[in-house]
Amino acid sequence: MATLIENYLYGTFYGNTIMQYLIFFGFIAGAIILGKAAFFIFKTVFRVFTRKTHTEFDDIIINVIETPVILVILIIGLYLGYNQLSLPDYLHDFVWQFIKAIITLAIALFAIKLLDEVIEHYLHPLAEKSESDLDDHLVPLIRKVVKYSLIIITVLIILSTFGINVTSAVAGLGIGGLAVALAAQETLKNILGGIAILTDKPFKLGEWVEIGNNQGTVIEIGLRSTRLKTGTGEYVTIPNSIVASTPTVNYFRFPHRNLAFVLALDPKTSPEKIERAKKTVEKIIEETEKVVKGTVSISFIKFSNYSLDLDIGVEVDTNSGGEMKNIKDSINLRIKKEFEKEKISMAFFQQPPR
Repeated sequence: MATLIENYLYGTFYGNTIMQYLIFFGFIAGAIILGKAAFFIFKTVFRVFTRKTHTEFDDIIINVIETPVILVILIIGLYLGYNQLSLPDYLHDFVWQFIKAIITLAIALFAIKLLDEVIEHYLHPLAEKSESDLDDHLVPLIRKVVKYSLIIITVLIILSTFGINVTSAVAGLGIGGLAVALAAQETLKNILGGIAILTDKPFKLGEWVEIGNNQGTVIEIGLRSTRLKTGTGEYVTIPNSIVASTPTVNYFRFPHRNLAFVLALDPKTSPEKIERAKKTVEKIIEETEKVVKGTVSISFIKFSNYSLDLDIGVEVDTNSGGEMKNIKDSINLRIKKEFEKEKISMAFFQQPPR
């Protein structure tokens, strides 16, 4: 009986004995068992230990190496097992190529998981703390671009490992990428403009800005465009490429804003009434809410056939375009009432006689 079993085990089958096949599958089974044991140890021992530490870095390392380590154990088992077999050259090369492909896959998984963990634990919290929502769009975009780039590179390396010529594929990707880049040129400009806004931070949500001929409160900073709400309630959407290349005035970041206007008096106004007008206007402005006390400046600057001009300037404690309009409205209305009481006439411009 023993001789029969021995003859059976050491009988040749496709160039290898049954014993060699059993040893091969034994290494595979052992690698699977060790892989499961490693998985259990990572889940129950290492994770419990890392949760007790004050740093997140060790948790990241455990999450990152867990799957690749199990793959490495399986690779080692496969390598040791296949070395027990006598294989034809073509099959030997195929198995070795397969092992190298799995090694490449393990490295790629490690890199992708490391990227995800770093973004999850470090970049996302930074984006949530930022008042700008542009980085909330950029972080997922960067994550996807890097991840898919790694996947493409991994696939190309694996194809190359199996002897497939990837040069033509890469050339095709280059031509296709060029076509996409040309077709999406404006979109790319807007994304780069958005990155410039994120880097320079010329404004934040809720701030009153002037971009080109547009003024309004910043209500949205997107990946492709920035949206303002004007003082009259309209929504203006500006491509980020224009925002990045256009001078921007951020009124919100000034400690005070300047309110300046010219008051035109009737050219027949007497010097006494001009002095009275200056004092009346100064008193009105000083009593207006949001005006910075002691900043009123009133100068008699111009004679003309049609008016006597008073140049008026004052600093106001507001960053809101709407509040600026309310302050102007309040000042103008009181000036009109007080001038009527004082019988101070305003100039009304007409076409000069021909």
